[in-house]
Amino acid sequence: MQGCVVPRQIKGPNSPEIGVISRNYRAKNELRSVVIDLGIVNGASGSAYYQLGNTKIISSVRGPTNSNRAGTFSDLGQLDCEVRYAFEFESQNHNCANPKQLSNMLTDSLSSLIRLDRYPKAVITVSVLILESDGVDIGAIVTCGSIALADAAVELNDLVTSCTTVMIGREIYVDPDRVERGQATSSLTIATACSTGEVALVWSTGVFEPDEFKLMMRFALAGCTALRTHVSNFLSSRVTA
Repeated sequence: MQGCVVPRQIKGPNSPEIGVISRNYRAKNELRSVVIDLGIVNGASGSAYYQLGNTKIISSVRGPTNSNRAGTFSDLGQLDCEVRYAFEFESQNHNCANPKQLSNMLTDSLSSLIRLDRYPKAVITVSVLILESDGVDIGAIVTCGSIALADAAVELNDLVTSCTTVMIGREIYVDPDRVERGQATSSLTIATACSTGEVALVWSTGVFEPDEFKLMMRFALAGCTALRTHVSNFLSSRVTA
């Protein structure tokens, strides 16, 4: 695998650093390690492997291909996304979205990034397989899908990265694992465009106080920025290699 990233602490803008009490050798404001690789699915237009801690995801892109759907015509291309688990989905946790919800959120997040006007009457398909889940999956799914689109040389307005924060008791944790996700009373996932910082996705569960929501968003945005640097550096290194 390529692109191993050492976890790093992040600090929310205009806010104090959140704690230093370790959890599995991480501070509460520390990202898990990241591994990225490209071109791992034979026959796909592009593909990516993305590992965030013990969350492991493969995303592949097919197309653009001509649309065969009867009665449909558009000057814009169409994006189809499908998310599947390689194991039985656990529906009991309130911080988990089911595969259909994940597929819809992935479509919404990536649609604005693709130059669909460049692909009239065509379909681009993004398929995501979750090999292992160890946290709130949607952020890793969106990031992996974005990287796979770049590998497929699909014309993009931007790339996107995503980060999750959760509230456990009165404490905020950045990039939670499965245990922390299960203990959380609320969670917030943000995805942002790499160049512009434009928000592509906001997904939350639970109940927030206004000040808590603002602080969780600040730390999630800071996490997106940290991951953005790693993803951009990795892709740049593959182009120049």
